[in-house]
Amino acid sequence: MGSVAMMKHKLLSKWLIVLSASVLCTLILTSYALQSTTISLDIKEPLEILDYPSSLSVYPGQSINFTISIRNAAPVTYNVSLDFALNDTAYQTSYVTFSVSVYSVPPGETNLAAWLSVSSSAPAAHFTLSVAANRIEESPQPSQSELLPSQALFAAGMRWASPNGTQALYINWKDDWLLHGQTDGASWGPWDALETMDAWRNAVTQGLREGGFNITYAGEVPNSLKGYDLVVIEAAWGATHPNNAPEIRRFIAEGGGVAMINITPCFLCVDCYDRWPYILGGTDLTSISDWFGYSNYYNLQGAAYPCLNHPLGTSLLASDQLFYTYDGAAASVINPVGNCSVIAQYPADGTPFAFTHEFGLGRLYWQAHVYPF
Repeated sequence: MGSVAMMKHKLLSKWLIVLSASVLCTLILTSYALQSTTISLDIKEPLEILDYPSSLSVYPGQSINFTISIRNAAPVTYNVSLDFALNDTAYQTSYVTFSVSVYSVPPGETNLAAWLSVSSSAPAAHFTLSVAANRIEESPQPSQSELLPSQALFAAGMRWASPNGTQALYINWKDDWLLHGQTDGASWGPWDALETMDAWRNAVTQGLREGGFNITYAGEVPNSLKGYDLVVIEAAWGATHPNNAPEIRRFIAEGGGVAMINITPCFLCVDCYDRWPYILGGTDLTSISDWFGYSNYYNLQGAAYPCLNHPLGTSLLASDQLFYTYDGAAASVINPVGNCSVIAQYPADGTPFAFTHEFGLGRLYWQAHVYPF
């Protein structure tokens, strides 16, 4: 074989070796890429009940408060409900009522305040009580830009009442209805649409969340307000009674913040279970005037506006209409007592639509209506 032919043969042999190695590497890599494995993946329940009373003892006609400690292991805040069940559902339906609240549970450990009430006609018995913590979904909340002027003003009023607070108790109509409406009859309350109550609760909830508050929902004022920085009182009959007034007074005097809506102060002066507390003298607020700030409730009709531009740090102007009614059902107050500042008013007669009041170490904010109708 000639030298040229031999050189071509050697070059061809080397090329074939390189090609074979390349094909072999490709096969090896292809084989490696096609290998697979199985990995276990667990999505764990983030809520765990840590601590609870080992036993409860109560007499017929008595109510007791207790605490459930819960851990949220997730990095997000959940809305949580506590479900209570006796091992005798018939007895529970007839004689025992449990608190119905939605709690805002941030990451970490949180103590949830609960209560139970036993009917005075309940027979003596012994049961086991089961408690379950459930994550719940709420209706979508409106953005700040979607808040109407009256809602934006109330959001600012709540934050004024508790400028550094984080824990808020919200006594609202929806939870009041859930607690009392089922037993007080289908005609309970002035509204027959739960969607309306949801809309109201969502509007106030949005203001609280934007203010940085963790929210506990409740259907009535509890016996003790300890552990809260702000108490928002929206619901009236079934939720507020004259026996709640001393605890609210103490709470404000010791540095707490309270935000009240509409006719709620009247129900702290007379024991009324319908919408007509004036029949029982509920427009006389003298018994709570030292901490509330006004001594009489008053109804009128007309429009309400802020007293000045940018009240309580909002973007509202004095020309922004907050509320209007033709029917004489607009809420107001007259005869101020103490350190009150009117934030919004009805220009027709100058009575307050919203005011602030400082009492002791705390603050109170009242607004006639959160909704513009």
